[in-house]
Amino acid sequence: MRVMNVIRMLLLGSLIVAGHILYPEGDGNIPDPASVTSLAPAPVTVTILDARTS
Repeated sequence: MRVMNVIRMLLLGSLIVAGHILYPEGDGNIPDPASVTSLAPAPVTVTILDARTS
């Protein structure tokens, strides 16, 4: 049981270290405001149909 916990901790630690090595630009940088606003949906045109046109 103790051996499995050690293996899990080593695997978790190696994944954390690999994440910092592979993605170093994600540490504490302020996100680009344009990337946040690009998630906003585009305006949608709504057409109201009455009983005759539908």
